[in-house]
This record gives sequence, C-alpha cells and structure tokens, in this order.
Amino acid sequence: MNFFKKSVKWLLFVSGTIFLLIIVLAFTTLPFRMYYALGVSEAKITSTPAVIVMMGGSGFPSESNLIRSFYTLKAAQTFQTAGILIALPGNTQDSTSSVRRLKKYFISQGIASSRILLETKGTNTRSQCLNISRMLPANTPLLIISSPEHLLRSVRSFRKAGFNDISGYPAFESANEANLLFQENTLGGRRLPLELGGDHLQVRYQFWNHLRYQVLVYREYCAIAYYKLKGWM
Repeated sequence: MNFFKKSVKWLLFVSGTIFLLIIVLAFTTLPFRMYYALGVSEAKITSTPAVIVMMGGSGFPSESNLIRSFYTLKAAQTFQTAGILIALPGNTQDSTSSVRRLKKYFISQGIASSRILLETKGTNTRSQCLNISRMLPANTPLLIISSPEHLLRSVRSFRKAGFNDISGYPAFESANEANLLFQENTLGGRRLPLELGGDHLQVRYQFWNHLRYQVLVYREYCAIAYYKLKGWM
C-alpha cells in the first residue's frame, strides 16, 4: 500500500511538473521554433518534380487538407508538367468520399483529370510510401507536400522506401496581417478588475497557439522515434 501511495504521489508530481512546464513554454516562442524547425528541415526543392505528392490529412473539407490542397495547387501551377498524387485513404467509387472530393476540387481549379493519381489504400505514412513506391519508379523526382510537423517524417519515409530524388514543401499557415488590438472600454459590458482582452494578443491568441504547437510537436516527436525504432525512416 505504501508503495502504491508513493507511486501515485510520484506520478502526480511528474505530471504536475510536465503540465507546468507546458504552460510556461506556451508564453515563450520555443513551441513555434520547434514547430518551424520540423517544417523547414526538409523544405527544399532540389529538382523539377515529375510528381507532386499531397500527403492527405483528415477529411475534405478539413483544416489540414484545405491548406495542403492550397499548396498542392500552387505547386501544380508552378510545375505544370508534373502529375498530382493524392495519398488519402478512401473509397474511389463513392462520389462523397474525401479523396473523390479532393480530385473534383483540383479539377474545378483547372487541373486536368489526367494529371491526377490516387493512392487510397495506405493508412499511415509508411504504408502510403510503400504503395507509392509500387506505383512510381524509384528515380521519379517527387515534391512532397504536408503539414510542417509531418514533412520531415514524410520525406525521410519516402527516402527509406527507395525514392532518391525528393523535395519537400511545408504547408505553413499565414498569420492574419490585420491589427487585432481593440479598446475594451468602447465595447460596453461589465468592467472587470483584470481585463486581458484588447491589448493582450499573447493571452488571446499566442498562448493558445503555442499550446497547440506543443501538442503537434510532441506527438510528432513520438512518431519520429517510433519510425526510427521500426527502421521506417
């Protein structure tokens, strides 16, 4: 019983320390720097791609796939002879499936249907890379597009799957360029002893964004460690 109590106390102490550290880090720029580092580590275009690979995120429409499709379309307009390969599990016979909707979206934006390939069987990065390696020769120049935190693992997983000419393109969000400050006393409502709204962007936005970055980064660190242990990257 004493051992159990000590274990619980130790677990609570460690958990509390980690939680406190996460909160403190959210008030610094370190979470963004970690997120940014994952995004730019493989962000380079070394040759003209023959195929642009969009690594699918969630469904469509969704935040992850909308921003990745934006960058994929941008790349397709730059490299007009390159094919587009959408790696997203789904039923190609179902017109309402996310992968079919993505294909329709690209066609609606002026991309010829003949340029679009689909990889719909892979359910994680490793299986998607292996399936694509069966679809394309290893010397095919690829441009991989994914979210910033996922790009490093994607590029290195493709390299492990046998591709030797790989470029990376991170789908970073763009910050709102407008001035979001406001004066609370002009908007009515109750006066509070401590008002942290209009003049405190750190509290309103940056703190919460940095919490989100930490969740993304720590999850990806775990995934990278697992892929390295498995020999998948």
